[in-house]
Amino acid sequence: MKHPRLLILLSVLYLSVFICSAAFAQDDTCRSVQDVISVIRDCRRTETASFSVSCDEATYDKLRADGDGPLWDALHQGGMQSFGDCQILHMGAIYTFTFSSVTYYAEYTVCTSLKEVEAAIGKYRQRGTTSFTLVCSAAAYSTIESKDNASFWYMIHSCGIDNGSVSYGSNCYIFSGVTYLGSYAVCTSLAEAQNAVSLYVAGGVTSFDLVCSPELFQYLEKLDNGEFWRIWRSLGIDQADASWNTCLYGFRNVTFMEHTIRCDSLQDVRNAISGYARDQVTTYALVCGTDVYRQLSANDFAVLHKMCASYGIYRENFSHSDGSRMILFKDAVYYPGYRVFRMYETGREAFLNAEERQLLDTAKRIVAQAGRGISPLEMERYLHDYICQNVTYYSSDADGFSVYDTAIGALLYGRADCDGYSDAFCLLCSLADIPVRMVSGYADNDGAAVIREVRENAHAWNLVSLDGGKNWYMVDVTWDDGSSGRILYNYFNTGRKAASASRVWKDEAVNVNWALYDDVTIGYYSGRFEGRLFYSLDDAVSYMLRTMNGSSAELDAKIDGVYGPDEVMDTLGGALRQQGGGWNYGYTSYYVDGGSTYVILYAEVTR
Repeated sequence: MKHPRLLILLSVLYLSVFICSAAFAQDDTCRSVQDVISVIRDCRRTETASFSVSCDEATYDKLRADGDGPLWDALHQGGMQSFGDCQILHMGAIYTFTFSSVTYYAEYTVCTSLKEVEAAIGKYRQRGTTSFTLVCSAAAYSTIESKDNASFWYMIHSCGIDNGSVSYGSNCYIFSGVTYLGSYAVCTSLAEAQNAVSLYVAGGVTSFDLVCSPELFQYLEKLDNGEFWRIWRSLGIDQADASWNTCLYGFRNVTFMEHTIRCDSLQDVRNAISGYARDQVTTYALVCGTDVYRQLSANDFAVLHKMCASYGIYRENFSHSDGSRMILFKDAVYYPGYRVFRMYETGREAFLNAEERQLLDTAKRIVAQAGRGISPLEMERYLHDYICQNVTYYSSDADGFSVYDTAIGALLYGRADCDGYSDAFCLLCSLADIPVRMVSGYADNDGAAVIREVRENAHAWNLVSLDGGKNWYMVDVTWDDGSSGRILYNYFNTGRKAASASRVWKDEAVNVNWALYDDVTIGYYSGRFEGRLFYSLDDAVSYMLRTMNGSSAELDAKIDGVYGPDEVMDTLGGALRQQGGGWNYGYTSYYVDGGSTYVILYAEVTR
């Protein structure tokens, strides 16, 4: 026997290895890939630079399959970034990996889907982490790898990353030097981009980014500089420093138009327009909520047009964007009467031009001539009668703005159309502290049904309140300016029921408590009764027609019973229609007292 002591030593060594291997297999051998990952994570927590991992044969085969790809996946999922050396020892059914000079990821997340990728980046953005690694499953990595450069950065920017260095390989994405977006919006269409910008404008956000889909980014890139800025300036941006990168537009140091306001209801719109009108602001933007924009834009912005007239705007000059739901007023023109009073009311008379000062002085003189100590009703009637006596209806053929559309034409030159009558009445009542509004709509003596069908005969009139704004009544000075110098009261303090018989308007634009019926207590009778007594309204009308002198008739009557203005007009009109032909008719005075109706009726043939 040769070297007995060596054989004994080898036998002991073999037995020791066998015993150690068996013990290790029982206690520390990894029997799944997940076990391997857990061991590496434990070493990462203790920052162990050199260590060994043993596994059974089945696990070893899984790790070494497909060119060591699964092994690298397990190492990365455990948090290992790199190693200096790796030795593999095979002893029976046990395989041992020994790693040295190991480095680990400081921050990393394992992601098995795009949703988890987005969540991980969101987490790092919230923490402000500037370097991290995303260890992806093979499926997630393949999905990301299939994206072109634009789509990849669209995904990254959508998660809130502004810029940074990105390297990738072995199913990992390694981010370093990351900076994050502040206020940003992800947009897939121009409409979404406009809506986002309008919200930033309304909120006064001076630095923000738009993350654009590849298709939207390509569309914006093709715009020339002028068209590009027209889009954003139409939303209320005045100036900004703009920059862009793949699928990302950044806006910094943004300045806005001086007047921009968010409106989520029609009342918000009314408040905005009336406030800007009071201050005579001519350029401003309304950023509207979805519902209110839908209401305003219906029927070619009919409600908005009427609303503007109600607050003294003659020429709106507004543009709109359906995408951003923004309405931009640019150099709006106010009725001179409305403008003059607002400048006078706010102590800015010095800013009026010579003609506007002359208009203000003239209007003040007219109001002063009415005398002191009279009631609001008496003042209203005086101003109504003054316009009827001193203004001649005149409609200019000129396109666009005309002086005869305004109080200047009415009070300085004695000629005006319905806009001028209404503007003048508005100015005079305002100076007399009588609440007054302008109303724009359509009117026709053939009835409201005809108007609704053809939408012709645009007309303007006024609403007044004699009780501080609680109840409102219509006054149409234009239609009360009768022929042959006669002053009518057919449309003096008229309720909405009577008004609706001859005109159409937008209630959303008016927005006041327009009384349904004429209030007989605010009718006006001009003098002491010297006429005839009648037992009924029918008797009075029949008598007037029987005693008609040629082509006209007038009757000063006291009639038993209370008859409202609507009933008087309906009865007289019905009787005249039975006569045939065309008629101009109504009453010039009306008053109810002691259970009797006092009225001066008139009728004249028109054709």
